[in-house]
Amino acid sequence: MPETFDTATILAPGREILDIFTEYVAACRVLGHHHHDLTRLHEWYDTEDGLDLRAIEGDQRALTAAAQAGEQTLRLQDKQSRLVDDGWQGGCRAGRARAPGPPSDRCRAHRHRAAHGGCDTEPVAGQPV
Repeated sequence: MPETFDTATILAPGREILDIFTEYVAACRVLGHHHHDLTRLHEWYDTEDGLDLRAIEGDQRALTAAAQAGEQTLRLQDKQSRLVDDGWQGGCRAGRARAPGPPSDRCRAHRHRAAHGGCDTEPVAGQPV
């Protein structure tokens, strides 16, 4: 089936079912069941008539491209972050030689400072650099 961008053509098959449902609603009203919203079925169905489906498809393509670009940027950022983390040679390695125990907290603090505003050259109080 070829793509159609004519909303009237797309909505046409549903009109017969809508007419049947409208008769059903009328029969329910005769039995005493009333609901204001059910009297507006045709109005609601026709709200999509005249939509510019080509414009909507163009918007969808643009949003898909933007999402793909964002995902690609995020992958690149994650890769660069891993490279920085793998290649870090700041105070952590120097601190290992002088300080006993695992330097993970000091390393994390140094990486954080380097990633957020540059590397501090001043040592953290009480911690070797």
